[in-house]
Amino acid sequence: MIARLLELLKKPSLCLRLPEELRPIAAYRFPSACLVPNESYIPDHIELMSVGDTLTRTLLARDIYPRLAIVDCREKRVTTACPEPPSGYKVLRTWNPPATITSEAISVLSEALRVEKAFIVVDGEEDLLVLPLVLLAPIDSIVAYGQPGQGIVLVHVNRRTKQVAYSLLEDMSLSLCERGVV
Repeated sequence: MIARLLELLKKPSLCLRLPEELRPIAAYRFPSACLVPNESYIPDHIELMSVGDTLTRTLLARDIYPRLAIVDCREKRVTTACPEPPSGYKVLRTWNPPATITSEAISVLSEALRVEKAFIVVDGEEDLLVLPLVLLAPIDSIVAYGQPGQGIVLVHVNRRTKQVAYSLLEDMSLSLCERGVV
């Protein structure tokens, strides 16, 4: 299932781009996902991974520490101060343009999942990194991301959600992607 990701890792100048027509549905295709109104609905004692500045900042303020947090220092497309990584987190940085998944970002995700606690700061946009994260995350973990104005989407990682993530990645186009050229 991860062959497409491995293909990207072998060719660092390649990336996946989400076609315009798939953008509205990309966030809604996870069958085991549920939308909750706030962080109090996140179950205890789970392996949690958060994607997004507002969600990560909110979780940390409530003393909920995800195993992996991914931020891009932007909220609703506006530049903001990045949430502070908690003590003990390995801080990693990557580059990932909007509507894209770069080989660099996948490599950094993979590295982050090999350490106990990681905090990834993305130069660009982190939204689509939910897809490779679901594909690479351990079974029974939870990938959480904010749905502006609606709440928090919780994706229970299982074989089905991994298949959906892979299917969405398959629908993306493979193209040349160089830092600074979008």
